[in-house]
Amino acid sequence: MNPDFYDLIAKVLSHEASPAETAALRQMCAADPAAQKAFEETAAVWAMAETVMPAFPVNKAAAWQKIQARTGMDEGASLPENFRKTKRFSLPVWTRWAAAAVVAALGTTLLLQQLPEKTQTIVAQADRQEVTLPDGSQVFLKKDARLQYTTAFARKQQRHVTLEGEAFFEVTKDPQHPFTIDAQKMRVAVVGTSFLVNTTAQEVSVRTGKVEVTQSEPGNALLLAAGEGVRLSGNKLQREVADSNDYFLKTGRIVFNNKSFEAIIGDISRILGVPVQIDASISTAGREQLVTYTAAAPSAEAVLTDLCRITGYQWRKEAGGYRIFQAR
Repeated sequence: MNPDFYDLIAKVLSHEASPAETAALRQMCAADPAAQKAFEETAAVWAMAETVMPAFPVNKAAAWQKIQARTGMDEGASLPENFRKTKRFSLPVWTRWAAAAVVAALGTTLLLQQLPEKTQTIVAQADRQEVTLPDGSQVFLKKDARLQYTTAFARKQQRHVTLEGEAFFEVTKDPQHPFTIDAQKMRVAVVGTSFLVNTTAQEVSVRTGKVEVTQSEPGNALLLAAGEGVRLSGNKLQREVADSNDYFLKTGRIVFNNKSFEAIIGDISRILGVPVQIDASISTAGREQLVTYTAAAPSAEAVLTDLCRITGYQWRKEAGGYRIFQAR
């Protein structure tokens, strides 16, 4: 693998890559098992770089020479820009890039054996924050969602994460290592598929593949196929039909077809995470009127403006949210 490949990995793992660059890396890994293996190894050390770097100081020049020897690269090739300078990456990200260089030069078997058990915690700072796990799986987090996994994941001993909040998962297929999620009162297990997990609402919605959802107590389980969902109601798992808007964290789109205005407002509050109230000035007929509406990468205010144009109502911002009302 050439240095540009590892630079692309570093950009993706540091969330600095553009959508096109992220897609390019996925295509490379899908087309070449060696590229996929290199990505997984680099991601594994990347996640634990704060632990690795003090114990494994990097001699950049020596590491670069070993990379040249392993890849058959021209010995006259210069050290890549991101090896020489740290201008683009902050210090923590630079140390992780250096860790990626160690992987390229030395491999991960010995390195990972030296790591103490450690928990990696990610708290989403914004909606649809994308995270790449050590196995290449992608997670799209809702703001304030918390995702955790340990070094056991990076070592491929087990693919296990803990989630608090809402997230959409695209799990890399690996029949030998099932992917499991502790979601408070539910446990989710898959091999390779895409689905939404919401621990606040205690819901799972499957977009592709199959997902097994187990109730923590008393241990009931349901196997869900694409297009199906489940909600934990009381002490019972209830199978449901999945809604395309369940996948907003992945698609960035909301779609409503002949749905009541009141139901749409409830969905908007849930999907965009902003409280929206319908004022008492709006009649029952107004609440029940059917609306068809689609938007891509919407903001709450843009959506409310569009819906009010359709229905003839108005909206105003209030402390903690919005209110829709009938103009007098």
